[in-house]
Amino acid sequence: MAHDVDPPSQPDGEAPIHLPPEAISGWILSPAETNESRLAKHRLVQAIREAITALVILDVAESDAAAITAEVDGLTEAVGALTQRISALPTLSKGTGMAGGDDARLLERSPMSGRSNPVAPPLHLSREEDRVVGWATYSYQYEGPPGCVHGGCVAAAFDDLLGAAQTLSGMAGFTGTLSVRMVLPTPLHRRIDYEGGVTSVEGRKILTWGKASHAGDVVAEATGLFIAPRAGTSYDLTARGGTGAG
Repeated sequence: MAHDVDPPSQPDGEAPIHLPPEAISGWILSPAETNESRLAKHRLVQAIREAITALVILDVAESDAAAITAEVDGLTEAVGALTQRISALPTLSKGTGMAGGDDARLLERSPMSGRSNPVAPPLHLSREEDRVVGWATYSYQYEGPPGCVHGGCVAAAFDDLLGAAQTLSGMAGFTGTLSVRMVLPTPLHRRIDYEGGVTSVEGRKILTWGKASHAGDVVAEATGLFIAPRAGTSYDLTARGGTGAG
């Protein structure tokens, strides 16, 4: 299977990083522990996500423009007050990626699959033997062509999917190239299913594949090339998800 592939040996200074199991499962493919405070954060994030959807389709072209303007201005003040309340709580001073622990997990922070990121649809990812599978439903904030997902969002979902799939090789790196083929329009408000895996490993290069489907029809396909950093470089810790493991 793909995750059993052993890359060829490399000269000193060219050896790629090999991730320990805890880095693979923790950083990429497993969710954070859900204590009461994290569940509360997830509820708040979902409420904000729904507010974003409602805001995107807000119609300000009504005849009573003055009344709508006053209402929207009132909402703006309320959102400002909410932002101040959130900002008054403890913060991750270095952001999420370098926070360590559960906050650094991809499934917690990613703009596509993060449960604590209101920008994320979210894309739900998990490992299934020799591949990574997932699903997502896209609301109006992801619309490109009428009724369809924006092509940039289609590509971003594949970046997360294939970024997770690369770890099945036992390594992880940075996106080198991502090629996406749009087979059919990806519809809004419908479940989109994903799967991806590792095609091959060539030294520090990890080649991956992925596809997205709706109701059994493939709507998009992708291939990705990821480059694992050299062991011992400044990017080593980053590729390990800030865990320092290994």
